Amino acid sequence: MSRRNIKSMLFEDGAGEWLGWVRQRVKPTSYAQYIVKYEKNIRPYLGKTKWAELTGEQIKGLEKRLLEEGLTPQYTYDNLVQTKMITKYVSRVYGCPDPGLDVVLEKPGKNRAGLNGQGWTGQSVQGWNAQDQAVPDGGLQKQAADGQSVQGWNAQDQTVPDGGLRKQAAGGQGIQEQARDGSGTQGRYGDRRDVQSQKQGRERGRGEFLYDETLCERLCQALTKDPTPTKAGILLTLFGGLKIGELCALRWEDVNLDEGLVSVRQTLQRISVGENTGLVLIDLKGGPGERVIPLAPFLREILGRLQGERGTFFLSGKETPVEPRTMQYRLRALLKSEGLPDISFSSLRKLFISRCMSSGVDLVTITEILGNATVQSTYASCSRPSLRSKIEAIGLVAEGVR
Repeated sequence: MSRRNIKSMLFEDGAGEWLGWVRQRVKPTSYAQYIVKYEKNIRPYLGKTKWAELTGEQIKGLEKRLLEEGLTPQYTYDNLVQTKMITKYVSRVYGCPDPGLDVVLEKPGKNRAGLNGQGWTGQSVQGWNAQDQAVPDGGLQKQAADGQSVQGWNAQDQTVPDGGLRKQAAGGQGIQEQARDGSGTQGRYGDRRDVQSQKQGRERGRGEFLYDETLCERLCQALTKDPTPTKAGILLTLFGGLKIGELCALRWEDVNLDEGLVSVRQTLQRISVGENTGLVLIDLKGGPGERVIPLAPFLREILGRLQGERGTFFLSGKETPVEPRTMQYRLRALLKSEGLPDISFSSLRKLFISRCMSSGVDLVTITEILGNATVQSTYASCSRPSLRSKIEAIGLVAEGVR
């Protein structure tokens, strides 16, 4: 579309051009998230607006609408950031004023603690009443990021880098989880279901994970008995920190049994683009996720017995991978058959971190093995220590004192 038609351009015309431009510059998963936010949230409100009539007030109006529809403050913020990216692109390409310049955004963080009174105040979040603790800016009475106590539970133990609350409130109840990318579980695919129903079906009983050595021993016994590729894969997460997507993308040529090393090069994800979804292998080349992990001696022996052909995927033994959702189901079925609590692959990674730390491994080394970007993100992922661990720690500190 030529510059002379800018006065008759609609927002959706410019947004379409921006999506075409950005598609060549971001990962498929990021592009899919852009598509979802645009189609579900931005386009219905701004799509038919003419560029010549678009104002900052209209963009701010989008924020109010999304909050009223029940989207989280963080996901609403992400939508507005994307809208400003679109207006900036069109302004640069067509030489027209950028209405997004008039919009100043406040990133949800410490003051909102991952929950905002707009769209939340007065709602019961897993048995916890937000209205009782709401303050004028929509935040919580206590700051989750400053280590203060909120409703009798320790916020410091539960904070994540973006200032959101993790998963656990008083009495074992869950609170909306803020994802690492800031989108939150509710907003990742634009799903506007009630937070409580989301958490019940997927994370019930998995919120705050306590480090339990007895659980580790029982789980190891179950996984090393009559090993299969699925059991070996779970062991790779428990003793190597692999993410579920990385495990599903692992091929046999990535496993060097002679040197006892596993090379993590790709991750497998199911992404959503419009109404369709598909599995995508994403290269980790150049990022912290690309790494080499040493194999534990016992695990090296198990993999030697299971060794498959080059060109096949580790879990399936075929040229097609097992998708992450299937592995989640397999883990759940195995845990149920062994009478073990229902835990996720993320909890297995937390177990790995806790086992490393209790063995004296430094955080930098753990971070490298996990493929995390920062030591802070590794620390934030730690499972909480068990009471036994705390008792042993006090005993060590007090040793020799009478």
